[in-house]
Amino acid sequence: MNKAIQIMVVVCLILSPGIVAGEVGHRAPAFTVKNPDGKVLTDKALQGRIALIYYESRDSHQWNQKLKDRVGSWWRGLPLADRSKVKIVSVIDASSANFLTRGVWRRKLRAAEKKNKWTIYGDWSGRMRTAYGLKKDASNIIIIDRRGVIRFKYAGKLDATGIARVKQWLVALSAK
Repeated sequence: MNKAIQIMVVVCLILSPGIVAGEVGHRAPAFTVKNPDGKVLTDKALQGRIALIYYESRDSHQWNQKLKDRVGSWWRGLPLADRSKVKIVSVIDASSANFLTRGVWRRKLRAAEKKNKWTIYGDWSGRMRTAYGLKKDASNIIIIDRRGVIRFKYAGKLDATGIARVKQWLVALSAK
């Protein structure tokens, strides 16, 4: 093999993890998000568990409410021992918050946490959105298996077929 081809192969191998990062069938990228009180969640905390991540904007968080309701009912119906194997995570793209508006964002997220009775994390830097190749100003759904591989990724409002597909993935992965 000539030298130019060897160099191109090496460059492609070096760059390829960044090209496919965040794509279905590939390892999920690292991330760090924080709730309004500073509680941190990283990808490492999800290792060995199935993760369903809702990554949304403040304008899109209601788009997939039917999915949230159906998955919530399914999850609550699991035996307690099985619930710990599935982590449902809500992340809001808070990257537009600045030092003047960050306090307002935190207050609104705390109120939403209290109303919904679950933790809502903020992607304050937008790094998670970028690493996963998520659509800005949309409702993004991600399923990551126990090995840290992305199994499902979708941006937008899911129809009934899409909701059924998400639930099928969760059931199948949790049965393994």
